[in-house]
Amino acid sequence: MKIDKIATTHFNQAQLTIAQQQSTTGQQTVAKQTASTAIDSQLLTQAIQPLNALPDVDIAKVEQIKAALNRGEISLDVEALSSAILQFHTGHE
Repeated sequence: MKIDKIATTHFNQAQLTIAQQQSTTGQQTVAKQTASTAIDSQLLTQAIQPLNALPDVDIAKVEQIKAALNRGEISLDVEALSSAILQFHTGHE
């Protein structure tokens, strides 16, 4: 088999330079995003630790509110409470 023609592709030097710059810029963007993600992850980890140390419910505060309700210091509007609960869970009244 004999090859008569060889097809070649010519690239302008400016086109190659632009392609290289775009590749470098893309790599820099990925590096910045990776660094930013690592910092965000570290900050979240630091914030989670103190939050996990807190109790889910402040029992002392619950007892204070119960006592105030029993003494009549706090009035409870059952209708307003039920409406707020419905609105919270369904998105409407």
